[in-house]
Amino acid sequence: MAPPVRAQGPALVSPFDPLHRDIERLRQEGLLEELPAGQRPATRRALLALVDQAERRLQRLAADHGSSSATADGRVMERRLTHARALIAALRARVGTSRAVVTDLAYLEGAHLDSPERAVPTNGLGRIDARTNPLANLRQGREYPEGAALAAGAGVTGTLGGHVAVSGQARSVLPAPGARSDGPRTTLERASLTLGGGNLLLTMGREELFLGQGRSSLAISGNAPALDGVILRTERPFHLPWLLRHFGGTTFTLLASDLGGDRSPAHDWLAGYKVSFQPIRQFEFGVTVLSQQGGSGSPPASPAERLIDLVPLLDAIFIADDDLQISNKFSGMDFRGRFPGARGLELYVEGLLDDFDARRLRSTFWDDVGWIVGATLPRMSRDGRWQGDVELRHTGIRYYEHGQFQSGFTRRRWLLGEPLGPNANGGYAWLRYVPSPATRVELALAQEWRNADTYSSSGGDAAETLRFHVVERRPREHRTRLVVTGEQRALRSSWGRLVTEAGYEHVRNFDFADGRSRGNLLGRIALEARY
Repeated sequence: MAPPVRAQGPALVSPFDPLHRDIERLRQEGLLEELPAGQRPATRRALLALVDQAERRLQRLAADHGSSSATADGRVMERRLTHARALIAALRARVGTSRAVVTDLAYLEGAHLDSPERAVPTNGLGRIDARTNPLANLRQGREYPEGAALAAGAGVTGTLGGHVAVSGQARSVLPAPGARSDGPRTTLERASLTLGGGNLLLTMGREELFLGQGRSSLAISGNAPALDGVILRTERPFHLPWLLRHFGGTTFTLLASDLGGDRSPAHDWLAGYKVSFQPIRQFEFGVTVLSQQGGSGSPPASPAERLIDLVPLLDAIFIADDDLQISNKFSGMDFRGRFPGARGLELYVEGLLDDFDARRLRSTFWDDVGWIVGATLPRMSRDGRWQGDVELRHTGIRYYEHGQFQSGFTRRRWLLGEPLGPNANGGYAWLRYVPSPATRVELALAQEWRNADTYSSSGGDAAETLRFHVVERRPREHRTRLVVTGEQRALRSSWGRLVTEAGYEHVRNFDFADGRSRGNLLGRIALEARY
């Protein structure tokens, strides 16, 4: 019998822990109802409650299935039930502990990266101080020196009763002789205190966050290091009162974070929120608003103006005519539709505006916006052993840049959102073979087009619509990438995980230089233990 959920305290599970992926798999099998996909992390006890729900539904499904396993359809269903049982048992072993001190992660990693990091170019419409290295992107801002390196890390979470949790995680990197690096480095990746009361969690300190529907996100993607600040969130979906109950299961995340002193302006901060609704089991939608404000020498504003800036409708009504420029703001929506009868097909769209001008709608929804459109098919084969995803991404010409917040939408020079950076497009596909919960092999393909043209603008006042003009055209950078990842897990109380990864990338017009081509390589092996 599982220990009481309340005994665990509000211990968080990293949004990039494979445990979230496994919970999502149970939902795709129809074993969970309310599970908004757009906000992570979650607590261990919230995930344990989901495991309990999935187990009850699995028992009913198995009873309905009965003795039909003699047919071809029955054998397929039996394989799916067997997979789900093994996954539930492994998840229960992982999150069902009531110990006060829990080691979240310990790992040893070796990597060889032959791929130079480069700066994200500015285009004359704003400024940005960001770096990119596609083979090393979307890894929580972790450093991978060019050359060989050895890394080790550990994380621990302690709980005090049912209302307090403290967590921390550190990583050390030791470059090999000859690697292009500043030398050995130790980084504190997470250090936070979480207080839980009722259905609310308050996290203070440095903690990881993911806000989005796809593999990446336009808002907070996990490409940059964890944020320093305060996060208030719901632990479980709740239902609003009165007519608002029709919005269904509701979750929210509110955040305020200092982006650091190594920026222009120094110590600007990021504030915002994401609210997700699930009015019916097959449909989810969310609203996201993020505002980059403050800092040394930034535009002054009253507390009321800063608050209004976080509510786009109020901003449009009370401030738009004054053209108050106090922030670098993003606002948008995301949607996810689920089609259980079509082998679990799910479609999702995420759009996040960096600006809005009703006089140039076509330009606004292409030049000033980011888009992520994707689909996941958890049962390409009927039994779910073969799975696939596709995703298209676009960022506008002014995306993530700003004239006053000159470091752009970044932390430690890593983009907080989509690592494509401004003025780029990408297409992605993933094919997975998952014969059991313990074994997983994935093939990832990517094609990216990045643009470094420079522009000028004219108009933009009440009398004239804003227009963009190309000043200089540069060759587009084309990146074609293939990455193969293998994963083997020991599904016991302490999860051992061996991850091997090999990637190759061919770049045409590297760093936007005509005719300059190169090949980039990544090799990585990691041994992890999660408890």
